[in-house]
Amino acid sequence: MVLGVGIVLSWIAAFQIAMIPVLLRYAGKPDPPSSAYTIPIFIGFAGVAVWCVWISRRIPARLKKQRRRRTARLKRALQADAAIERLPHRFVEYELLSRNRRKRALAKALERLPPGTFILVNGPPRSSPSFPIAINISFEPIDIARDAKELYEIARLTLIAKVGEAEFDRQTVEDESEGGSVGGFASGLLRFLGILWVPYFGYNTVMGSSESAWIFGFGLILMILGWLIFGVGLDERWWVVPGGFIRRRTSLWTRRTEGTLVTAEQSPVYLDATADLGWVVIDGKATRFQYAHEYAWPIAAAWLSEGRTPSLDEVHAFLGPDVRMKTW
Repeated sequence: MVLGVGIVLSWIAAFQIAMIPVLLRYAGKPDPPSSAYTIPIFIGFAGVAVWCVWISRRIPARLKKQRRRRTARLKRALQADAAIERLPHRFVEYELLSRNRRKRALAKALERLPPGTFILVNGPPRSSPSFPIAINISFEPIDIARDAKELYEIARLTLIAKVGEAEFDRQTVEDESEGGSVGGFASGLLRFLGILWVPYFGYNTVMGSSESAWIFGFGLILMILGWLIFGVGLDERWWVVPGGFIRRRTSLWTRRTEGTLVTAEQSPVYLDATADLGWVVIDGKATRFQYAHEYAWPIAAAWLSEGRTPSLDEVHAFLGPDVRMKTW
């Protein structure tokens, strides 16, 4: 309050000082030098600068204070017996608030959760008809990135059967099957830039431009290194089945394909409906996967499904005989 009043007074003083040369000119006095306007301009900008600095410090300080209070309350709640089993979502929230590296903190927190734990963040409220209701039928494996439309229809029919079509239509889930994820958009943008970049600098390199040759060579090395480093997980697909997930992953170095069945008896699951990302724990290590845009709730309904989860042999037959199944 005091700072705000001081800034307003500084603006008023700057305006009054700036009016002095104008009044002198109106009274017929000689024009003042241009330096006469420097002081009011400086005072006005100084007031704005002080206000900006104060705001930039005030808001983070308030957020940090709220974060400390929230962290302290969560810490007290988690000191009770079996708190992680009873409050798994609060445990994850505490780990995210108390650590700086959020991705690593989330992974470590999920690795400590008991199997069968289900956490959905940024999703619909429990009072909403679009809140996940377990699918009560069995279904074939569905690709969570490419065939989410089919999963949506199965979950929608289950939801209508339990809450009624009128209630579902009143607050239905928006079908975003045509929307793409951020990762898909970024990948497409990089491909487009690569298509433009390679011919341009390649042509200039052939024509003898040394500068373009350096850029072309450096960019080509970065592309090769990125492909070698990050390409290991590029050939990875996820399917959802009743009560679990199937992962097929091909290694870049050995070209060996590995299949994994993750069930609720083995792992917790964490779904972020805003980021279109999910996490499961495979062999004690948290693993992330991405699904189609706005399809967190049908994936959650499939994970909570009452249908029969396929056996390891059935998953092996689905993936193919050349796939090596991973068990733990």
